[in-house]
Amino acid sequence: MAQVTLLVGGPGAGKTEEMVSRLVAGYQDAAFWKPLLLAPTVRHGDQLRRRLVAKCGVAMGLNVDSLSQFSQTLVSDRKNPPRVADSAVAEELLVRVTRRAVERGAASYFKPILASRGLHRLTKAAVFNLVSEGIDAGDFRAAARRGGMPALQALAAIYSAYLDALNRRGWIHPAAQPFEAARAVTEGARLPPIVLVDGFQLFRGGELALLQAIGEAAPLLISMDPQAGDRADYDFRRLRRIFPQAKLVELEDKKAVPSPIVFGGESGDQEAQLRDVARLIKQKLLEAPELRPSDFAIAFRQFAPHLSLARQIFAEYQLPLDPSSGEPMQSQPLGAWLRRLLRLGMNGWRLADVNAVLSSGFINLNRWNLTGEDVRAFARQARHENRWRGRSTLLSVAAALENMRAQAGMTRALEDLRSLLEDPAGSLEDWARRWDDSLFGDDPIVDPRHLNRPDVEGGVKLVREMFDELVRVQQALGGAEASFDAFATWLEARMESPSLLVREIGGVFLAPMRALGGLRFHSVFVAGLIEGEFPAPRSSTALLNEKALDALTAAGLQLPPEPGLSEDELWDSAHTRADNALYLWKTRLDSRGRTASGSYYFDLLNPKPVNPPQPSPETASSLRELAIACAAQWRRGDRLRPHGFDAWPVVRASVRVEQRRRSYFNAGRYEGLLDSGLVPKLTGPAAVWSASRMESYRTCAFQFFARYGLGIDELEEELTAADAAIRGSVIHEALEQALTPLGEKGLALDSDTLHDALQTLRLEGPKIWNEAPAKWGFGAPATWSFDWPDALERLELLLAKEAHFSREFGVARIRGVETPMEAELPLNPPMKITAYIDRLDEGPDGLVVVDYKTGREISKKRVLDADRLQLQLYALLAVGDSDAKRVVTRYAWLDPRIKDWRLDSSDEEDNAVIRNVLPVADAVRQSVAGGDFRVNPQTQPCPTYCASRHVCRVNEFSRWKRWQ
Repeated sequence: MAQVTLLVGGPGAGKTEEMVSRLVAGYQDAAFWKPLLLAPTVRHGDQLRRRLVAKCGVAMGLNVDSLSQFSQTLVSDRKNPPRVADSAVAEELLVRVTRRAVERGAASYFKPILASRGLHRLTKAAVFNLVSEGIDAGDFRAAARRGGMPALQALAAIYSAYLDALNRRGWIHPAAQPFEAARAVTEGARLPPIVLVDGFQLFRGGELALLQAIGEAAPLLISMDPQAGDRADYDFRRLRRIFPQAKLVELEDKKAVPSPIVFGGESGDQEAQLRDVARLIKQKLLEAPELRPSDFAIAFRQFAPHLSLARQIFAEYQLPLDPSSGEPMQSQPLGAWLRRLLRLGMNGWRLADVNAVLSSGFINLNRWNLTGEDVRAFARQARHENRWRGRSTLLSVAAALENMRAQAGMTRALEDLRSLLEDPAGSLEDWARRWDDSLFGDDPIVDPRHLNRPDVEGGVKLVREMFDELVRVQQALGGAEASFDAFATWLEARMESPSLLVREIGGVFLAPMRALGGLRFHSVFVAGLIEGEFPAPRSSTALLNEKALDALTAAGLQLPPEPGLSEDELWDSAHTRADNALYLWKTRLDSRGRTASGSYYFDLLNPKPVNPPQPSPETASSLRELAIACAAQWRRGDRLRPHGFDAWPVVRASVRVEQRRRSYFNAGRYEGLLDSGLVPKLTGPAAVWSASRMESYRTCAFQFFARYGLGIDELEEELTAADAAIRGSVIHEALEQALTPLGEKGLALDSDTLHDALQTLRLEGPKIWNEAPAKWGFGAPATWSFDWPDALERLELLLAKEAHFSREFGVARIRGVETPMEAELPLNPPMKITAYIDRLDEGPDGLVVVDYKTGREISKKRVLDADRLQLQLYALLAVGDSDAKRVVTRYAWLDPRIKDWRLDSSDEEDNAVIRNVLPVADAVRQSVAGGDFRVNPQTQPCPTYCASRHVCRVNEFSRWKRWQ
């Protein structure tokens, strides 16, 4: 056996320094020797190379590799190398084997979750562990049977079938390469003069076999920290068994570098935390020119939730960022767009999805001779017509566009997308080739201008690699005809995995705590130290979890413990990585915006407080900070501003406006107090008023002006369910359909005709009800259809009550259903009033005006107090339209529990209430003419459906704020 040395010590004990010393000595003896360094990641190797160069000036022959890459090289150099399965092919083969094993009963335990993606992730991890440890299928199957756990027995069936499937094809699993590499070394593969293994926290069975083979043939130096966790201790004991004669060098902590200075900082939330950290890093880089971004590390308990935000912020501060692992493609803009495109047909061709796909910057509108304005016009037209979903529906909208070029282009675009999503393509390989050609071919759907953009190029390359991977899998394993759903499911699963690694070599290292082991940095920021994030409850969903491993051990088959670290071990692996300064960071708010307490780890090292200073224009670290710092001084009249930014007078004036609007004082013209006569269209001779307009003004003058003065409406969007307004409109339509035949025949709704009205309602009502989702543009049509029996019951009760009233009042006929009326109120000048009357009945001595109400009760007191004006105005309209001597106005309630009441012009008190609406209407018109549109809501709280809620400040800063 060649010389084997085991370097043992804790964090900072000097293990890597000892390896560097060995390399320096070797280069002093032979300047051109070629040692091999095996490290877990490229970053580990880079750090060691950097320290080596600092010691000896040059290290030309040092070869840095990972164990897996070195194994692959050794295997490929063999005379008759085994066929190593492509990783994607191996994964798909496992999926198919698992499905067959479950369907045939051998692994029926997993049947309830067979269709879930989680099952494949679990079996993939378990099979990788078993293969990498070289576990025999028969031994595992026997131990699983003795262990008595159904999950292990099902896994054993899958594992055995999977290895059989690999053997039939003459393949080996990629995780088995180290065993083959060990055979290659035993057969005489050429090795470097010395092999150094540094930075590893665990070794798998195949890797240990390879190290054993290397130790038999060449000097071998391995560093290890047995105290880094249960798995590290287990693997160190395995190393001792493999190399019983190895030289053991135990390094004491006295060789460790001096303890770093520990600081503690606090920020408002996650974004502020990353900004504060980025600002400090940039300041340190400016203060110490010898430092590089790669000398800094930022660690989170789980860094994936922070990755996207960190990219944005570090790009703003012009700092390179080097994350430890990739992020899912679906979290990238291109991936999100692609996922929406995949789901167009499955989601029912929703307008929102089609608009998002065609409005994206990735789309190549030139393919269909379209412009962005054409797409926007299409969306506006569809919203206006309440056409929210369905390909045929959207095609009809496209065909109705006035611009013939846009009409033809939108039609072609919708047809192209339909062809891409629905036309039969054959196997998954065919789908992959077709999508690759459609998205990126000669006439691509993706804009060719974006294909080479630095921020998009990596995503495009990855998507095309996914298509190529699917082609390789299908060619290797074959595949029958596949639906588009199967293709979309496969592609979405690939986009969910963290496969897009966008590294900036030499950037600030961003990683989870567990990835810092074996690395050293000038300064380390351990962030997110709040309760609930770190420490976090430890749980394992792995098939080979602690319970399963104990059962296998009891059954005679010992496997290594899980590689996960406890929270204390994670803390040790993170906070011991700094040579100079350690920054502990927490936030006052958690990810949900709630107040958070600091983790006990934050105070464990008694950090010195650090408060990042507010940047001044001279010390700003980004353009954003510069703009904020300059703007903060504008209130003093300073004119300093970023180059090319000439809007500071506007901003300075706007500050005063916002201060006024946010105060409790009248904000004047900034909140609707305008000069008189600015809206003559609302008050001039041709202006036409209605009850809803008057009540809108008296509810809140500000929202009245926005709606009727400026014509500002909310952007119409498809509702997930019908709101109260839509439900009321559908009820009105059903009642109109039921009573129109009686009105056309000159009949009244009474006990003699009630049966006919109910028959019409039962016949026509379901059709009206079921067509409502498409007509009014809201989702959940199946849920909506279930509500019809309840609505029918209430409508029948309403019609029965109305028939009873008609008999009591002596109604002779229905004069009109949904009847338009217009009259002039006797004011100076006259005031035009218009309305649509739900039902107008005629009796022997007058008219009855009926307004259906499907919502909450309106008390008579509100009408007497002139809070509601509808019935009074309807009475005046009826009198002006027919010269009737008596008019009764009333509400007809859908809710049978609400007590009926009415206004009767033959009653002196009621008639006074009706006449009193005239001065109220005149006052409303005068206020509008005078420009009084102040924010003065008369409802508390303001209704959530107010169309001006996004521009009004009433409820944003105080729940009941009112201007006096």
